[in-house]
Amino acid sequence: MSHASETQRRFIFEARDFASRLGSFDWNDALIVFHADADGTAAAAIACLALKSMGVSFSARSVTQIDRVFLESIAFPPRPVLFLDIGAGYLSEITSALDPSRVVILDHHEVEGDSNSVLMLNPNEHGLNGGSEVSGSGVSYLVFKNLVEDFSRMNELAIVGALADMQDTGANRSLTGLNSTIVLEGEEMNIVRVEEDFVFFGRETLPIHVSISSSSNFIIPGLSGDENVALNLLRSLGIEVKTDDKWRTFSDLSQAERSRLLAGLMQYIADLGFSPESAQNLFGTIYVFEKEPRGTVLRDGREFSALLNSCARMGRSAVGLAVAMGERGRMFEEAQRVSREYRTAISKSLSNLLSMPGAKIESERILLYNGEGIIDQRVLSPVASIIFSSLPKDLSKILVVTAAEDDSLKVSIRVPRSLVEKGIKGSMLASNAARESGGLGGGHDVAAGATVPRRRFHSFMEAFERNVAEQFSMLRGS
Repeated sequence: MSHASETQRRFIFEARDFASRLGSFDWNDALIVFHADADGTAAAAIACLALKSMGVSFSARSVTQIDRVFLESIAFPPRPVLFLDIGAGYLSEITSALDPSRVVILDHHEVEGDSNSVLMLNPNEHGLNGGSEVSGSGVSYLVFKNLVEDFSRMNELAIVGALADMQDTGANRSLTGLNSTIVLEGEEMNIVRVEEDFVFFGRETLPIHVSISSSSNFIIPGLSGDENVALNLLRSLGIEVKTDDKWRTFSDLSQAERSRLLAGLMQYIADLGFSPESAQNLFGTIYVFEKEPRGTVLRDGREFSALLNSCARMGRSAVGLAVAMGERGRMFEEAQRVSREYRTAISKSLSNLLSMPGAKIESERILLYNGEGIIDQRVLSPVASIIFSSLPKDLSKILVVTAAEDDSLKVSIRVPRSLVEKGIKGSMLASNAARESGGLGGGHDVAAGATVPRRRFHSFMEAFERNVAEQFSMLRGS
């Protein structure tokens, strides 16, 4: 930890002190409540591994948001409740429904309410940015590693969670801040190997042409979604796609082949009119878990995170949690099946949205994709992320993508980092507009979300437009 900054070292000390307090906490029949995404699942797995080693009885539940109905459902019988990767934005609701003395929160989202009323550790209250420097699973790791002898799997999960929350914002898509400290610790334990390579999905598991055509990091017209075109491109570059009738994966490529493929892709992208810099989305820092089996999604950090995320989004968090804790066999097979179903839903929703006339609405400061009746709400977040990653880097507009679920409207928000650096906060925009329209919202500065009554969509967008205009106005006045 010697390379950590003074602020980071203080937080690591706070986490160690927090762990000592948890060591004497009454954990009997504890309930773990975690955010239904990959980071939340990884955070919960870390906590479950620690409590299991401590001989504590516990249960776990995943949630997409916290409301009074849910809190009332867990209020009785009274028991310890541990909120992971969620809770900081719902402090008043939690403390009014539960016994504050029996609540613990480990979260990295923006804090709303009085944090002194519960036992909570949050990087945002210690001079760190929870949106980019450390994830929810990272906070969980820094605490619970102090309560066990072997925390190697916990280290792996903290890296998975950070990648899942798109915190690879450093040079060449690397993890920075406290995340890099966690990575370094993993390297020292021979848990993770860090290298530079393509970041296509399926580096360890899919044929190269399938991996290219399945790219969600950057939409390449003509290649994305068409395996035959990708296959022909590889052949034109003289890259062998099979060895002894077995399809090769990205992990099988030699360094010379990688260089030839990168040059070919850059030329292909340039011929389409994109800037050469666009190809940077295809190449970056890779996190390889040395102890996981070769040729599985568990070996690559981003693939592992995608597996956990698909289980959470498809309502199978228990499956993802089991795999994250180390279960294989039937559970792992089920997780992979769910992941395939999830990727199919993403591809279908994205294709339908981009081809639907009138779904895209652009204003001076906002780019809206209205996916109501088009997008499967379970895949709203990855669809928004894919669209966002494909936008011009100099586009100073906030992306808003929506999807409907029964009487509710789900909203996913992405803010360009250039605007975040100037002071635009996605979490605040989501929270304020949702509150004005009878819903709930929050998240991070770059990626945020909200849930509002379906009938209040126009009220939400009016409030959102107004709040965005106010923030832009404050920027001009500063």
